[in-house]
Amino acid sequence: MEITPLPDSEPAIVMFNGKDLSGWNPVRNKRAWWTVEEGLLTGTGGNGYLQFSQPCQDFSLEMYYRCSSAANGGVFFRWLTDDSDRGNEIQLLDVPGVGMPSGSIYGFVRGRDDIFVPGEWNLLQVFVRGNRATTYINGHKSAETDQIEKVREGHITLQMHRDGATIEWKDLV
Repeated sequence: MEITPLPDSEPAIVMFNGKDLSGWNPVRNKRAWWTVEEGLLTGTGGNGYLQFSQPCQDFSLEMYYRCSSAANGGVFFRWLTDDSDRGNEIQLLDVPGVGMPSGSIYGFVRGRDDIFVPGEWNLLQVFVRGNRATTYINGHKSAETDQIEKVREGHITLQMHRDGATIEWKDLV
């Protein structure tokens, strides 16, 4: 028996090279600090955003993230190029019992708080098609909605949102 791999139907875009912030731009930064060390993209400090330069509308996103204790952040999608609208957000807040924990589609549906491990690396997968968004953490469905109203091209943007906290990202595809 011989197995022949099938070609990808859509090419994957490696969003982070593990060396520097190529392809990323800080926006609306108020005290947030973005660095790259040992293959990790790190956000520290207060409010700020780091935006991927290539816009998209429908996508599949996969990344690993790790939050310090009570860190608050997110992954925005469909953020307008002119910065007039931030689009929609997938919450990153590894605190069980809060209103919108990690994996929540902010403002639409609460994610599960029994599938992430606070302080550890967690796999976040986000699937967006039209008005539907679905999130998975560590291979388990966290949240899903078909109520997304902002169906348009925009940017994927990382958020750091708490003083004295840190969020790390790696393997963004």
